[in-house]
Amino acid sequence: MANTSVLIGNVYVMMAYAFRCLERVPTSAGAPQDFEHLHDLLAHVIAEETARQLRRGLHHDYVPQREELRTIRGRVNLSATLARQRTQRGTVVCDYEEFLPDTAHNRAVHAVLLMLARNADVAPARRRALTRLLPYFTQVPRIPVHEINFDQLQLHRANSSYRWLLGACELAVKGLLPGDTHGDTALAWQRTEAMSALFENFVKEYFRFHHPQLRARSAQVVWDLGDGRSVGKQQLPNMRTDITLTGPESTLIVDTKLYAQSMSYGRFGKASLHSGNLYQINAYVRNAAAASSVPVGGLLVYARTDGPIQPELDVEIGGHRIGATTIDLSSPWPQVRAQLEAVLDRFPAHA
Repeated sequence: MANTSVLIGNVYVMMAYAFRCLERVPTSAGAPQDFEHLHDLLAHVIAEETARQLRRGLHHDYVPQREELRTIRGRVNLSATLARQRTQRGTVVCDYEEFLPDTAHNRAVHAVLLMLARNADVAPARRRALTRLLPYFTQVPRIPVHEINFDQLQLHRANSSYRWLLGACELAVKGLLPGDTHGDTALAWQRTEAMSALFENFVKEYFRFHHPQLRARSAQVVWDLGDGRSVGKQQLPNMRTDITLTGPESTLIVDTKLYAQSMSYGRFGKASLHSGNLYQINAYVRNAAAASSVPVGGLLVYARTDGPIQPELDVEIGGHRIGATTIDLSSPWPQVRAQLEAVLDRFPAHA
């Protein structure tokens, strides 16, 4: 993927789809192509989304407080008051709740703002933009970025506006910035778990938005067990697809993959698909087909790499259509969209 600026612009669009914020981006033309590094893209998104959130108001929540006071506020903590002999000084220890912006979501944003504002690889103009936002977080304690647990940052109606902001923060913290120094190393995103998840959610949300009739979703696949034996069946692993597209006459299971190398090479240089990927999609299709009244096919969708050979497969295995293809994220957005639309040609034929 040689065109790094186009790639980074497409990552911007991927984020808009994955975090369901398409109103932010004119996806018909793609994103602005003025980001030299992923550092700048993330700094731009985080600065813009933080400013947007500040205009709406930071999310507040009731935070427990304990304080020694001369007047009662909330509930008197009698044991703490007596233990410290505060009554002799005319004070009592009170427990109360205060409505503050000191929430886990704001602590995460504050930590990432500080991290990016101090990162020399971020463009100076964007570092200044991030620094100008910090005074609005004076009531939010500073925490190290490694203490942020993004899995526990739940979104609900009151803070759903944080979706894209927290998504960008997670990408920044989970390895993008430390591994991306300059030039072609901007492609270090290919090795991160967070970017793999972004690619998966992008593809799923693309089909959910543009083809709602296909009901794009992650779905559970039930093992096709025989009636004769059932010993230890609880030890079977769960099977959950990345994306299941359900058409009126057939179903397509899509498994997205984002690797530094999309092909596996043997001792004599023979290129082949990663065997684990092929076995996995085949298992999904065979077991899903057993419980389906319509044909079920499977497709591995890889993010295209610079390798000399790219995955391209369209075969029938055990009566099921199985394939592999790539999406070239370094192409201009209209071409990326055309490649996504071509996935619809991989549905199995109706029997």
